[in-house]
Amino acid sequence: MIHAQMIPVFEQQVGALAGQLTKAAKWCAEHGVSEAELLDTRLTPDMFPLAMQLNFVAAQLLQPMRRLTGQDLPDPADADATIASHQARLNAALAAIAAIAPATLDTDPDRMVAMDLPNGMSFDLSAADYVRDWALPQFWFHAVAAYSIMRMRGVPLGKIDFVPYMAKHLRKPAG
Repeated sequence: MIHAQMIPVFEQQVGALAGQLTKAAKWCAEHGVSEAELLDTRLTPDMFPLAMQLNFVAAQLLQPMRRLTGQDLPDPADADATIASHQARLNAALAAIAAIAPATLDTDPDRMVAMDLPNGMSFDLSAADYVRDWALPQFWFHAVAAYSIMRMRGVPLGKIDFVPYMAKHLRKPAG
């Protein structure tokens, strides 16, 4: 259950993000904007820039797996000021979680998960609650922030770029 709730979601959305980043790199080249400048863009002064949003997406792939499995998954190499390095970081994190067997995640959904945040807050949740109430919302928050920053800057992104995996479900017109 937990594996099916998380891994396909992560795989689909990181794939979508890869497509968005490919468009962003092309847009940078066409508009004379350095990738470093785009990666340093924020939605508002009190939010992290695109580079950090991408780092957080990668972290949100790994942190839940560490908490839910107890496995020590390696952190991918730090990204530099290029879009390609962020794509490599995301792909490395995705590869690490893809290797986790479903049975490793799909143990007791009522088992407790302890979560300590850097700000000193601590939570105790069931595994099912942790996935629903923390892991997935955190992942989506940073994926949406990354998309929004690129779109705000002018990268030509639309809804299909956010959910390209939905194209396989498109109903063919009759006739």
